[in-house]
Amino acid sequence: MGVVYEAWQKSVDRAVALKVLPAGLSAGAKTLARFLREAKIAGKLDHPIIVRVHGMGVSRDGPGLP
Repeated sequence: MGVVYEAWQKSVDRAVALKVLPAGLSAGAKTLARFLREAKIAGKLDHPIIVRVHGMGVSRDGPGLP
């Protein structure tokens, strides 16, 4: 449901995956709720082949998993 980018987190000097919703999808409340629910569920997972969630939030440009 989102687009994933490789990004650099300067505060801890590491590569991270950054997932964001495309502009057209982030407008709806139902879609935003689904995105945030997905982040909360993924944040509870602990498995070597699943990327860990270190944070999530909504910026002025839309929701994302920083």
